[in-house]
Amino acid sequence: MDRNISFTFKELVCLTTTIDYGSFAGASKAMRLTAQAVSQSVSKMEKALGIPLLERDGRSIKPTEAGLIIYSKGKESISIAEGILRIAEQFSEEKSNAEE
Repeated sequence: MDRNISFTFKELVCLTTTIDYGSFAGASKAMRLTAQAVSQSVSKMEKALGIPLLERDGRSIKPTEAGLIIYSKGKESISIAEGILRIAEQFSEEKSNAEE
């Protein structure tokens, strides 16, 4: 596949967390970022993909159809990334134990 990925992992995490919490404010507390930073990250992802991912209504949000599909794939991607980190931690611990 020759397509360049035009959004960041952080933007994907911002999107999934916003949907999980139902608002930028809730996501911002969970991520320890400002609501503006979370909102900007999601907006950057929407711009990069060229489609709306969230419907905004005042302080609440609702995922679009595309947003729900991307949310689902995003959650899978985050789970895979967490698994990769666990593997790296195991090897790091094994290396430390071998050096002792």
